[in-house]
Amino acid sequence: MGDMNAGLAALKDIHLPAPAPWWDLGLGWWLLLALLVVFVFVFVVWLLPKILAWKRTKKTQLVLTSSITEHLKHIQQSYAEDGDVQACLQATSAFLRRVALTLFAQQHTAGLIGQDWLSFLDQQWLNDKPQPCFSSPEIAALLNESIYKPPTSQDMNHDVQVLLDLSQQWVTQVLKQHV
Repeated sequence: MGDMNAGLAALKDIHLPAPAPWWDLGLGWWLLLALLVVFVFVFVVWLLPKILAWKRTKKTQLVLTSSITEHLKHIQQSYAEDGDVQACLQATSAFLRRVALTLFAQQHTAGLIGQDWLSFLDQQWLNDKPQPCFSSPEIAALLNESIYKPPTSQDMNHDVQVLLDLSQQWVTQVLKQHV
């Protein structure tokens, strides 16, 4: 028993290790954290402005589409209310020109007149162009000549309605292509 007391007397008190540091991360965690910081930096500096610009563009396109379709509806409604053929033809011609200038600015549509203008409008159809098309004789006569002179017959009402329907189809198609 004496040996046992001697052995116990030789023991020293237990010393606990120092507490672990609060932020003692291994190398892998530091690399992951650095990669996360780089990702956030790239997102904020490069990707976020592109996303915001894309959203602004989409909003602008939506406003443009809405504005164009509302303007054409206004022309159709004005024609339905007052039946003024010449005013409707002038408004439709100006409307088609404005839409083309807005959507096809690079293609120099401003200088196109007469048959070249009507051919340009017809070239924008994705599929087969409808009949009658803009360069067909009755529609071409409306857009090239009738906007400058008073209506000569009641038969023009049918042709004007065909022009309005054709314009609606053309605008719908062109907006799908470009907006």
